[in-house]
Amino acid sequence: MITEQVARFVSNTGYQDLPDQVVDKVKMCILDWLGCLLAAVDEPVAVITRKLVQGWGGNEQARVAGLPVKVPVPNAALVHGVMAHTIEFDDIYKDALYHPGAPVISAAFAVADYLGAPGTELVRAVALGYEVSNRLGAAVNPSHYRFWHTTGTVGTFGAAVAAAVLLNLSSTQVEECLGLAGTQAAGLWQAGGTMGKPFHAGKAAMNGVLAALLVKEGFRGPHQIIEGEKGFAAAMADTFNPSLIFAELGKNYTIMDVTHKYYPSCGHTHAAIDAALGIVDTYRVRPEEIRQIKVDTYRAALEVAGNPSPVTPYEAKFSVPYCVAAAVMYGGLTLADFTESKLAHPEIRRLMRNTFLSVDEEIQAAFPGKRGARVVIDTARGTFSHAVSCRRGDPENPLTWSEIKNKFKALAGPYLKPENTATVIGLVLEIDRFPDVSRVAEQIFGLER
Repeated sequence: MITEQVARFVSNTGYQDLPDQVVDKVKMCILDWLGCLLAAVDEPVAVITRKLVQGWGGNEQARVAGLPVKVPVPNAALVHGVMAHTIEFDDIYKDALYHPGAPVISAAFAVADYLGAPGTELVRAVALGYEVSNRLGAAVNPSHYRFWHTTGTVGTFGAAVAAAVLLNLSSTQVEECLGLAGTQAAGLWQAGGTMGKPFHAGKAAMNGVLAALLVKEGFRGPHQIIEGEKGFAAAMADTFNPSLIFAELGKNYTIMDVTHKYYPSCGHTHAAIDAALGIVDTYRVRPEEIRQIKVDTYRAALEVAGNPSPVTPYEAKFSVPYCVAAAVMYGGLTLADFTESKLAHPEIRRLMRNTFLSVDEEIQAAFPGKRGARVVIDTARGTFSHAVSCRRGDPENPLTWSEIKNKFKALAGPYLKPENTATVIGLVLEIDRFPDVSRVAEQIFGLER
């Protein structure tokens, strides 16, 4: 049985079984997660969620960035899951159309803080949470993605695995934990482009933690939740490929193929941004000489991020026309480019009106394994074209540790003093050497702004 085999893998895999490169990648993912989380501290969606959770009160169990007190562990997972997905800069497992870090690490860090777990167990929890959810996401996609936001659905399984590892659940308990996670798994694409999208990640983290805590106390969950006749795959995917769950399981870790974003926007905009910047950098194209921009890419990019005229900065993150226009205008794309003033800039609006999107069948055929785009820019002095088959940050074109550290510094800079930013990087790099993660959490979230 699929769920039973997955549960055995989780309970039988120890920290010592993880290859060194996987441990190193987990640390990279944790630092990337922290940067996205800290950068979102003052975002409205984060402020609202924190305020609500603080008002609920309850036992002081786990820390939350931006709060002076601890909160119950499921609530800490909720807040951090929301925050980590808010600015659209968190990691991606492209084969599953999925952002694993927001739900998995938010759940793992909250539980590890609560338990005072050793850093080695946090690393193991993250690695296995990614592994199970990445593989499950790939097995049910791309059909699942038509209606379901994988980060909300599959992310619930990943969060549950991470929490189960830290709570030292048995194999049978892990299966029942997955059962309780699966029956909570949700996240409809109708919420795309709204505060509902980061809410999906937060609820996935919270629900996964809740499932594990209930099972730890003796609550019984359903079995065969993945493959059952009325289970997750049957209900939420037109096609299901279980071989993707087990292919080289425990040998080739999917976390090694995680994408770290280079731009703070929906991942479906990135290939077009890369291609447009390739033209600008090569041919020194100036915004004012552009007559038309044509973007050929895969269908999901247009369905999720094809907004031709975004109204808010958050909507602009899901707009290929805006992201391409802003990248051309400013020679790159940073968080500072998603503001109301830049969205209203006359030249950007002109470029957006003259940007046309279409599906390229060859690029579509390579999706989701490859996320490519071709951009053609027509100017007064000629027409220029550039194509990319993968995005900057994808495993075929990965970010280096130096780039990840610089990304963290840029994201955490407004939240932390420069010397404290360096301190956090050092703590994450040594996370597996700490006997008590709660001490690390205390240092990170207690640092002076």
